[in-house]
Amino acid sequence: NWNTGTPVTTSGPLGQFCFERLRDKRKLVFIAGGSGITPFKPLITDLIIAHPRVEMILFYGVADIENIIFQKYLDAIAEEYPERLKVVYVNSGAEGDMWEGESGLIDRRLIRRHAEEPENYSHFVCGPPEMYSYIDRELSSFHLRPGRIRKEAPGDSFSAAGIPDFPENKMGKQFKLSIHSDGKTCETTATPK
Repeated sequence: NWNTGTPVTTSGPLGQFCFERLRDKRKLVFIAGGSGITPFKPLITDLIIAHPRVEMILFYGVADIENIIFQKYLDAIAEEYPERLKVVYVNSGAEGDMWEGESGLIDRRLIRRHAEEPENYSHFVCGPPEMYSYIDRELSSFHLRPGRIRKEAPGDSFSAAGIPDFPENKMGKQFKLSIHSDGKTCETTATPK
């Protein structure tokens, strides 16, 4: 819990992770992992408002089905514009019989099942760094033309140990992180390294 006046260091938005009318197809596949959903919310909003001919399929990999970031927003947009946005939640967590949707990882078979002829889509990817090489291998089977895969550049990584006044006894310990958005609170864990 931060107090008023607590200094916080962050980076600004970086990269060119946006729809380009002359470059991208009218059919888009979005692949998000965890908090990698963040840049897709404004992108989806912009496309719904400013580009009425664009169709989107969002594959959103989550590990905790109780705390899906932006779920209320995504479900509302998909319900209002079913011909424009399809949301496919993919549960990688172990929920057993409680989950009736897609399970496992977002792979080429899952993409092809929901996006017929994925070769005719532009693909946007954002998620944890370890997801990128996996998704590269999965998308390679589609033999996409150069420029048909767009990735959000992961932010700079740094060590918390380099932050002045960071308490050494907290290094490597797990903390609860609460994210408040759209009237909903999602909780996750964070471990300073």
